[in-house]
Amino acid sequence: MKKITFLTTVIICSLVNIYAQDFELDDSNTSPAYFVVMHVDGSAKYLNAEGSTSQNLKSGMILPETGTLTLNKKAQVQLSWKNQSVTLIKKGTYSLKNEAKKLANSIPGEPVLDDFLIELGAASGYGEDEDGERKSGTAQHDTTGGSGWGTDKSINIIMPIGGVVPLNSITFSWAGISEDSGFRINVYKDSGKPAIFSAKTNNNSFSLDVSQLSVDMDEEYFWDVENASDPKIKSEKTNIIFTDKDQDKEVLRGMQSAREYSYSDPWLKLLREAHALQKANMLYAANEKYKQGLIEFSDNLTIKKMYAMFLTNHGLGALAGSVLK
Repeated sequence: MKKITFLTTVIICSLVNIYAQDFELDDSNTSPAYFVVMHVDGSAKYLNAEGSTSQNLKSGMILPETGTLTLNKKAQVQLSWKNQSVTLIKKGTYSLKNEAKKLANSIPGEPVLDDFLIELGAASGYGEDEDGERKSGTAQHDTTGGSGWGTDKSINIIMPIGGVVPLNSITFSWAGISEDSGFRINVYKDSGKPAIFSAKTNNNSFSLDVSQLSVDMDEEYFWDVENASDPKIKSEKTNIIFTDKDQDKEVLRGMQSAREYSYSDPWLKLLREAHALQKANMLYAANEKYKQGLIEFSDNLTIKKMYAMFLTNHGLGALAGSVLK
C-alpha cells in the first residue's frame, strides 16, 4: 500500500485575524474547531462522545473535537484541524480531543502557510452553534434572503457577482419575480452611459458568449437586470472585468502543480481548484467549480459548507441555506 505523507501547517495569530476579517467570520464560526476528514485509506470508524453513534469514516466528513477514531490494521486517516493536518497511520483508538491538543501545542520547525487549510477549518464550523448543533432561523441561512430579496418588487444579482470573468460563454443569473413581463439584462461600458448590450428574457438567467461583444480586455464593465415592463424595478449595477478566456485554466495549472494538490482526494482537488479561482478573484469560475462539486460529491458536507460560506461572504447568504440542505 502506498504510504501517504502530508505537510503539517501552522500560522501565526495575526494572519488568522487578517483571514477572519477578510471572510467576515465570527466566534460562532471558528469556535469550537472541527476536524475535516481529508483522506481515508483502509477501514476506520468514528464513535461519538456519548458512545451512541458509530460511523464508517469517509473523506469529506466533519467531526467535532469529541469522540474517538478506531483504525484497523493498515488503515491511514488524514485529518485537517484549523490550519493544520495530521495523518494517523497506526492501528488503534484515537481521542479527537487529544489529537486537537497535540496539534494546538505543536510547533513545526519551519511553518508552512496553507491558506486553503485555513479556509477549510473555517468552513468546518460554518452554521454550527457552540454546542455543535446546526443553527436555524439565522439570516445567513434564510432562503428568502429577508424582506424584499428576489420578489416582484426587487431583483437581486446572483452571478457573476463581480471579479474577473473569462471572455467566453457565461450565464448571468438573478433572483426576482417578473410575472408575465419578463426581464431585461443590460451590460454597460460605463455605469452612467447607455448599455452596449441589452436583451429581454422570461427566465431568471441569460447565457451570453461575451467574446461576441466588442469589449476591452482587463477593463471594468457593469451589468444589471430590470423588470421589462417597469424599469424602476431593477437590480444594482455589478462591476465585472473581462479577461482572457483561458485565464482560469492558467490559474488552475499553477495550483495543480503543487505537491499538496497531487496528494489530495478528487473532492479535495476540486475544492482546492475552487479556492485558487476565488483567490484570483475569478468568482464566477469559482462558483461553477463549487456547483460541480455539489453534483459530483452530493453527500460531501465539507463541499456544501465551503460553498455556503463562499456564497455568504460574497453577499449571497440567502442561497446558503438551500446548499446545506
